[in-house]
Amino acid sequence: MLTDRASMSAAIEAVLESKAIGARSLGEPTGQRPNFMANLVPFTSSRLQLAFVRATLYYDRVGGDPDTLAPDVQLPYNFSDWLVSRDTVLERALA
Repeated sequence: MLTDRASMSAAIEAVLESKAIGARSLGEPTGQRPNFMANLVPFTSSRLQLAFVRATLYYDRVGGDPDTLAPDVQLPYNFSDWLVSRDTVLERALA
């Protein structure tokens, strides 16, 4: 599994489920905590008639409350690789 700072919500779930069956993750830490609120449900307040959404589920997937889900192999993206259209994380994953 490839991760980066844009990996959030369902992507974190996919990484955790894949790791549970032996997959490894490569890349950067995720952009969201692995324990998070989700399953948004819209509602309208009765008095003010304002539209809101509320999260109805808390995904408590890892111990503690870490800021991110760190990959098994940390491979930071860098600007110099991006300038020459090189994806070192994908190269490593395919090696």
